[in-house]
Amino acid sequence: MKALLPRSLLALLTLTLTAAGCGDALAFEVNAAVEEFKVPGDPELFHLGAPLDEGQVPPIPISLSGLSRGSITVVALRFFSLPTVAEDGTLTDGLDFLHHVDVIVEPTRASSTLPRRRLGIWTGPAKPGTNSLPMVVDPTFDLRPYAQDGFQLRIGTGGLVPYGDVTIKGEMRLRINPL
Repeated sequence: MKALLPRSLLALLTLTLTAAGCGDALAFEVNAAVEEFKVPGDPELFHLGAPLDEGQVPPIPISLSGLSRGSITVVALRFFSLPTVAEDGTLTDGLDFLHHVDVIVEPTRASSTLPRRRLGIWTGPAKPGTNSLPMVVDPTFDLRPYAQDGFQLRIGTGGLVPYGDVTIKGEMRLRINPL
């Protein structure tokens, strides 16, 4: 009976510390790249002030696997432009054509019961010369069920058609808590 008491106390202490948030001591952060995509530009539509087609960015698959318990949350999400040269030689690397960006998480498995959910949002309009857009994210949204199911990002953009093609890439900082 004496041997059970210390084990019981140790188990109770571990449970209490974990419930009190001390389980976060094992959490760590990693960076994950978001595959680049291109927003097509058009000089004529640019001069006409034509609105950007909301659905022109293809879904971006994300692979996070190997965590059967615990949590995966997004601490930061940022999109930035990469230098792109237009047909006339003009460098089109700014994001000032954007007015808003929505990032939606959706499962890739057809039979999934997980809902589509907003992962991040940015609302502008962007100022001239803007090359980076930090998104507002919900740091409590747990991606683990989506990672287990398989998921992709849908990126909705709003704004005006840019003068030339603009290549955009992103990066996420993930917080992984294995408990």
